[in-house]
Amino acid sequence: LKAKAVIHGAGGVRTVTMDEFHVGPYVTAVGDGELLTEVRLAVMPGAGSAHEKVERRAGDWAIAAASAAVWIDGGTIVDAGVALSAVGPTTVHLSRAEDLLRGSTPSDELFAQAGEIAAADCSPVADGRGPVDYKRHLAGVLTKRALRRAAARALNQEA
Repeated sequence: LKAKAVIHGAGGVRTVTMDEFHVGPYVTAVGDGELLTEVRLAVMPGAGSAHEKVERRAGDWAIAAASAAVWIDGGTIVDAGVALSAVGPTTVHLSRAEDLLRGSTPSDELFAQAGEIAAADCSPVADGRGPVDYKRHLAGVLTKRALRRAAARALNQEA
């Protein structure tokens, strides 16, 4: 979420977004003879982030997961990053949900709308961990939970 990966290799150094970093299942943008050396995160005041996942047992691969970061200033979300993982072969960057959040006041209703967008904008793949409909449902629920927790952290309201 708004992070950049720094990759070193014989040909030099390159920086890629996390959308570019995750290429496919178990495949990243790191090529032969290259090494991931840094993950750069922007630290800004009023920031909060959270990661929510559902798994069968502790330590299992997630059935579905959502990550969210929000930056709040004066009670308004000024920027947001929202993504899903484990629902398909790569991470899913939820641009429409981010657009909805920017300029809005944090609320459960807003986060529920973002969750609906997450469910609509992902293309889950059925596997041994769950069917498509279940993963789509989890995408929405987990997005709402991650946003709620991220906003609480940004506002220093988390217990």
